[in-house]
Amino acid sequence: HAYGQYSPIQSQYMFNPVALNPAAAGCEDALSIQASIRSQWTGFPGAPLTENLTLHAPVKKENAAFGMQLYADQIGIDRNTGVFGIYSYRLKFENSDLRIGLSAGVNFLKSYYSRLEVIDSEDELLLNDSPLGIMPDASFGLHYSSKKFFLSFALPQFLTHSYNGQKFQ
Repeated sequence: HAYGQYSPIQSQYMFNPVALNPAAAGCEDALSIQASIRSQWTGFPGAPLTENLTLHAPVKKENAAFGMQLYADQIGIDRNTGVFGIYSYRLKFENSDLRIGLSAGVNFLKSYYSRLEVIDSEDELLLNDSPLGIMPDASFGLHYSSKKFFLSFALPQFLTHSYNGQKFQ
């Protein structure tokens, strides 16, 4: 048996800290919109491709920020699409801030087995696409910042799911 978790690989976290930590939402004190595309091994069939859109903004006269993250991650015949809402609360100190954040949403997972070249046409698993897996997930984070440095801590994907070969649980 093997267990693990997978999250889409993204680059340039310095421009999109919210992709890693929901507590970073609102840390620019302005509406922030980031979009990125990461393509690896371009030209190879089934090469990994990740597309991401994140937006967040502080709420004026409140110590809160809201945002959302959308992503699509394709590797081979597997596709993971995520839609997440983000909330961050800010505690102000004299020369620094501590933000506490929560992200919650849904991952949509699908494997397109019908795109494979099948040698054994009797294997029904490889002739039909997997069912659409709809899996809720959540992340929690802390983000401390001052004028000279920041410290960030996150617990991504803390809900667990399994796949028994026929359906997601």
